[in-house]
Amino acid sequence: MATVYRSLGDEAEDEANGRLIAAAQSRLDEPQRLEFNIRAMLNVMTAEQKALVHRQLQAAYIVDDAMTRLHERRNVIERATGANAQPKQ
Repeated sequence: MATVYRSLGDEAEDEANGRLIAAAQSRLDEPQRLEFNIRAMLNVMTAEQKALVHRQLQAAYIVDDAMTRLHERRNVIERATGANAQPKQ
């Protein structure tokens, strides 16, 4: 729950800020779930399977130097939560 203080007479901005705050948690849940799924898959894949996926992603120009961009995703989650939050299971 968050408190949204009213701006100086800009009701549209107040409503937009309220919607943004209300949506924040649902926007954070998805990258956390995705991170958990990626970690689970990486834990069961062989080195050859990881290399194959990496080559396919590179060929599609989806990634350049990292198979899943897991570290970047973790950084975004940590900035959003203000802590080293663990992904939801």
